[in-house]
Amino acid sequence: MKSKLLRAATLGALVLATAPVHAADGFAKPKEAVEYREGVFNIMSTHMKRLGAMAKGDVPFDAAKAQASAQLIATLSTLPWEAFVPGTLGELKADPIKNAAEFKQLADKFEVQAKLLPASAATLDGLRGQLTTTSSSCKSCHESYRK
Repeated sequence: MKSKLLRAATLGALVLATAPVHAADGFAKPKEAVEYREGVFNIMSTHMKRLGAMAKGDVPFDAAKAQASAQLIATLSTLPWEAFVPGTLGELKADPIKNAAEFKQLADKFEVQAKLLPASAATLDGLRGQLTTTSSSCKSCHESYRK
């Protein structure tokens, strides 16, 4: 069952990642941007937790599963930023539009680290090291913007 869910989530993420329309151009209502953004972050969070469980030893390390989750995170890492549009930012600590340069720097840092995850996830030690770095880059944005 988990394997089917992973395949479905991966397929859905790949469809989103290859869509030719920019996310900000595709929202008819602000609620759609929020749902899109939260959906991307929720899927990434699920896969970060799976990798964290392997890194901590809570579940057995499986390189194939780790790399699949890591690849999904790397793919999704490029998606949520365009959904930070006016009229959708009330739930945030700070305004990423007004702080665009800082926000972009944090987003770019996370994307770079996320893209290093798949290759690093081939081994448990590699996963542990890169997951820590990727998680830290994720956390730095949360500290500035997430309530």
